[in-house]
Amino acid sequence: MPWYGQRSGKDAVARFFADVSEAIDVLKLEPQSFAANEDEVMVLLTFAAKVKETGRDYEMNLHHYWRFSDGKIDRFRGSEDSQQTAGAFAA
Repeated sequence: MPWYGQRSGKDAVARFFADVSEAIDVLKLEPQSFAANEDEVMVLLTFAAKVKETGRDYEMNLHHYWRFSDGKIDRFRGSEDSQQTAGAFAA
C-alpha cells in the first residue's frame, strides 16, 4: 500500500496523508475506545474505505498507539488487516 513504511519528520507525515488521499476515499473513521496515561494514547477505530483504482470497499478495525515526548509525537504504531487491504487493491 502506498502509505506503508517507516516515516520520520513533518514532511514525511504530510506525504503519508497525501499517499492515503491519492489511493483511497475514507468512508468511515470512528473511534470506538481509548486508553491513555501521561504520555501514551491507544485507540481502537472502525475504518472503511473505497480504493480509487479498483472501486472496492473494505472495512476493518484499526489499532493506533501514540507516544508523546516534550509535546511532540515520539512514536506511532498502527495495525490493520493488511491482507484485507491488499485484497481491495488487487486488480
